[in-house]
Amino acid sequence: MFLALHGTYGEDGQAQARLEKLGVPYTGCDPEASRVAFDKVLTKQRCVAAGVPTAKFAVFDAPGATWPMGWQPPVVLKPVRQGSSVGLQFVDRVVDFSAALTEALRHDTQVLMEERIVGRETTVAILDGQALPVVEVRPKEGTYDYTKSPTAGRTEYFVPHRSSRQ
Repeated sequence: MFLALHGTYGEDGQAQARLEKLGVPYTGCDPEASRVAFDKVLTKQRCVAAGVPTAKFAVFDAPGATWPMGWQPPVVLKPVRQGSSVGLQFVDRVVDFSAALTEALRHDTQVLMEERIVGRETTVAILDGQALPVVEVRPKEGTYDYTKSPTAGRTEYFVPHRSSRQ
């Protein structure tokens, strides 16, 4: 089966586990790799353990949480187990943290907070153990989020990626 599912039940390993139980071959990663990759905290923990540099992060599970000591805005809040831009919240001022956290928690029981690193968005697919060309993902306006990812004409994709912003 060619898997082209997105989000919960498509990327979190549940569909893969069900297909394996039924003995149906499928494309993509196995259930455990899918589960870890879909969970932003598990992925961060694996990266840290492997020595891969990651943005500073914290995890919250209550809407009443206070701004953590030692942090400065801007930050990004991300529901832990959702698609990359579902429930995404940008916080540029501490005063906006509580409302943003409450909104992000509407999409999952845990929220990952990361320091915001401004830069270019790129993605690389791996096929049969080989990396495909780097793709730059650039929204035509603002930041890349859930409203731009599936909407034709709102985002540009450059293959190969541009060596500098133009």
